[in-house]
Amino acid sequence: SENGGPPIDNEYDYLIYTAPHALAEKYMDLTTAEQKIFQRLSYFVLMTTFYRSEPVAGYSTEDSGKSGMYNYNALDGGKEDDGMWYGDRDDHRIFAGAMARHGKQWRVAYQFYEKPCEHNPAMCNLTTVFPMEDYPFKDFQQPEELDRLTRDLQAWGSDLSLAEQFPWPYFWHFSESAISEGKPWDLFDMQGEKSTFWLGASAVFESVHDVVNYNLQVLDEHFGGTFYGDGDFL
Repeated sequence: SENGGPPIDNEYDYLIYTAPHALAEKYMDLTTAEQKIFQRLSYFVLMTTFYRSEPVAGYSTEDSGKSGMYNYNALDGGKEDDGMWYGDRDDHRIFAGAMARHGKQWRVAYQFYEKPCEHNPAMCNLTTVFPMEDYPFKDFQQPEELDRLTRDLQAWGSDLSLAEQFPWPYFWHFSESAISEGKPWDLFDMQGEKSTFWLGASAVFESVHDVVNYNLQVLDEHFGGTFYGDGDFL
């Protein structure tokens, strides 16, 4: 259906679905087998904040001039590190020859949450919300998480102002128990049924490498594709 309207029937030679599989039921009639697999998917949260700030030494100052920053220590401690400032993006630096800037900068910060519900109940169900004209980004701000980001920036000698923030449901994945039960393999065995293919990060892992390899495996299995492996040459 579209925008909650009546169902729409379309016919296709093949249907390829790459959006989060756990949300497919909102748009499609699923089989019982599909429902049982997709309900075992869950997400992490990637909080993105567009903000204004003083340059950060070693990262966005003119003598450093990096387009991005990653603090890997913020990801290795489990849920107790949820919400730490782990990444930042300075789009101004993406292109070569970027002009020098002095004073405040506009950048994008990232905070990662492995256990979002345990950390903040407001992040428990993010599958039905999205910023719109009558539901602006300000409505999604989490004051506690913004304070955490501000403290982390201050520890680096910077600050934060004029922030717009949104918690994205990110990195859909099977739990350890679902993997032990073979759900990813059940999904692969289900590929092609009713000429439908369930692809994208939900099927395998949130990386370009894994998604492409999975797609090649599906092409090989269902369409007779032949691909050169690592180390082979044309």
